[in-house]
This record gives sequence, structure tokens and C-alpha cells, in this order.
Amino acid sequence: MEFSAQQIAMLLGGKIIGDGNRKVSDVGSIESAKEGQLTFLCAAKYLPHLPTTGASVVLMTDSIAFEGETNATLIRVENARAAMGQLLALVAKAMNPAKQGVEQPSYVSEGVAVPEDAYIGAFAYVGKNVQLGKGVQIYPHTYIGDNVRIGDNTILYSGVRIYYNCVVGNDCILHAGVVVGSDGFGFEPDAKGVNQKLPQIGNVIIEDDVEIGANTTVDRAMMGSTIIRRNAR
Repeated sequence: MEFSAQQIAMLLGGKIIGDGNRKVSDVGSIESAKEGQLTFLCAAKYLPHLPTTGASVVLMTDSIAFEGETNATLIRVENARAAMGQLLALVAKAMNPAKQGVEQPSYVSEGVAVPEDAYIGAFAYVGKNVQLGKGVQIYPHTYIGDNVRIGDNTILYSGVRIYYNCVVGNDCILHAGVVVGSDGFGFEPDAKGVNQKLPQIGNVIIEDDVEIGANTTVDRAMMGSTIIRRNAR
């Protein structure tokens, strides 16, 4: 995809300094960017790179003063790093658009309602009494145990395992291999010194807008809930 500096400035509400017709189709760091690439400058310590950067367009935090010369077109925004993130989110969405439908083979327990805009990938398993929110994305080889609730627009990447009775909120992202609700480290030695397992009958509650990295485990509570609060990363 190719965008002009003018298009980017309009999208971000930024102010152009330079040629608004300069076009970019890729991104790079301010130190190594080349013609046709977009970069950003969010801290004054990177200013020495601005006169020499090869980038065609630079997003620049408005509070940073610069009186030198550069070959790049500048787009002044309130927060260059946040603005770059906004653009990257649009690109990422275009590169990996939301899917819909239920691929086969997969297993969805009888009575589980699958929203029309949801996606369930091949070899996924959805247990009894599971509640699925609108727009959920469940990638292949994912396991969802009985009585689990998954909120709207949540993404479960390949290989996620969610044990019974756990809750995942809206707009969450669980990356590949995440395990939610496995038993915590609970035991008690008996009279002979043999460790006896203490049943872990609690659950895990993941609130809205949480992102959990690949191959992470979140153990269930022995009683009550292990809670991951809203907006945690």
C-alpha cells in the first residue's frame, strides 16, 4: 500500500512541513530508513538523525524544536510514537483481516451459539455451555473448555488453551500457546511427608483489553479467581 504525506496528515490530523505529495509504502527507523519509507521522531535525542535520514516522511512530535534542514517531509503531530502506532494498526489490520465462519474439521458443542461474524479455525474445540462474543477470532488448534465465556472481538491465536469456567473479556488478544486456567502450585504434605494435591477449584478472570504474550500460563486460583485487570499487558 502506498500513501502520500498529505493522506497521512489528514488521517492523523497533523501539519505538513514540506512536500505533501511525497509517497511512502514501507516503514523504517530514523537511522536506517530509505526513500519511500515512513519513520517517526518522538524524542529530542534522535534529532541528530533528522538531517541525514533517508526517509521520505517523518512523523515528529510537535513539542520538539527543530530549526535545521532535512530532505524529508515532516508531519507534526502531538505524539509521534502514538501516531505511528495508529498507522501500524491500520496496516496490520489490512495484512491480517478478521475472518468469519467455522472451518472443518472443528468441534463446537451442541447448543453453543456462534455469532455470524465470528471465526473458528480448523481443529478447534469448543466445549459445553461456552459463550462466544461478537467478532471473536478463534484460530486453529485452540481448546475452549466447558462454561468458558469469551468477550466481543477477542482473538485467540493458534494453540491457546482455556480451561473450564474461565472468563476472557472483550477486545483481548491471547497469543499462540497461552494457557489460561491450569492448576496453580497447590499441595500439602501428609503425615508421611508425601505431597498431596490440593484441588484448584477457582478460575481465571481476564478483564477487557488485555494482551497476553505467547506461551504464557495464567493459573487458576485454589478458591475464588485469579484476576488479570483491564488493560494489562
